[in-house]
Amino acid sequence: MPENAVRVLELKSGAVHVIDGVPPAELPSLAQDPRLQLHRETGLNVGYLTFNLHHERYRDPEVRLAFALALDRQELVRLALDGAGTVAHYPLPPSFLGYPDKPDVIPHDAARAKEILARHADAFATPVRLHVMNAPRPFFASPERAASVIRADLEAVGLKVEIVTRDFATHLCEILTNPGAAE
Repeated sequence: MPENAVRVLELKSGAVHVIDGVPPAELPSLAQDPRLQLHRETGLNVGYLTFNLHHERYRDPEVRLAFALALDRQELVRLALDGAGTVAHYPLPPSFLGYPDKPDVIPHDAARAKEILARHADAFATPVRLHVMNAPRPFFASPERAASVIRADLEAVGLKVEIVTRDFATHLCEILTNPGAAE
């Protein structure tokens, strides 16, 4: 059953006995149902933001650091994952071989992000285009909601942000055939 909502309904009706990929918003009601047992495991997914380095304005590592500092990852988990996730501090999940004992933690520091971006104001006279696929993924049940949270953080440090939503096939075609066009 590819649809999360259908799987949850089937579980609640007793038609199926086990499902995975439960949408975070469904977790509280499932946890309160005495007929069900909820098992949680650390996932093997990491949600991430990428930069198109074909665009000059993203080539400076300081600019990318400003974006990282602007993002409030705790709020992203709370709002986009209904609190059902863990803040990522490394490109791999903690359960992977090679995960560091103490990963570098990038703090949420909007003031420092603003300070850095002020030095690059000319590069951001036009809006940042945040591309998001409209298909739910295990690491973001609602990609558009995640993009909205990220947009709010970036706008809070003075950037103008446009969200471009598209399906996976269109997204993949765009980045493969015209990698310099998308931001």
